[in-house]
Amino acid sequence: MKIDKAKLTRCRELREEVEHAEERLLATQPSISARLDPTPRGTKTSHPTEDVALDRVSIEELMVEIIEEYRQLKAEIATACREIKPTYREIIIYRYVDGLQFDEIALKLHYSEDYIYQLHRKAVAAITE
Repeated sequence: MKIDKAKLTRCRELREEVEHAEERLLATQPSISARLDPTPRGTKTSHPTEDVALDRVSIEELMVEIIEEYRQLKAEIATACREIKPTYREIIIYRYVDGLQFDEIALKLHYSEDYIYQLHRKAVAAITE
């Protein structure tokens, strides 16, 4: 099974979106307790804590969608990786699933960054052609 290069790129983007959503979710956490105020219930204006809670629900719903798409792409990539060399497989997984930069991959695999660039080109060609 081969995989489209756009799917590799999308997997990397989704990982970044999950991380960003997690950061947004964590940023709202202290806001809930910090925003407690004596606004009477039943007033027409929304309560700040309610606004934060709605933001959290919205972020969580978005995360569920992103994580599901990410999970599906990871499965497709894993299936496609079965047909390529182990070193190529590692590079594809590190780069597109784990979101590592080329210098980080080079450190993990104990190769030069230039060599990782070469291997990456070959790995992408092997998995997409």
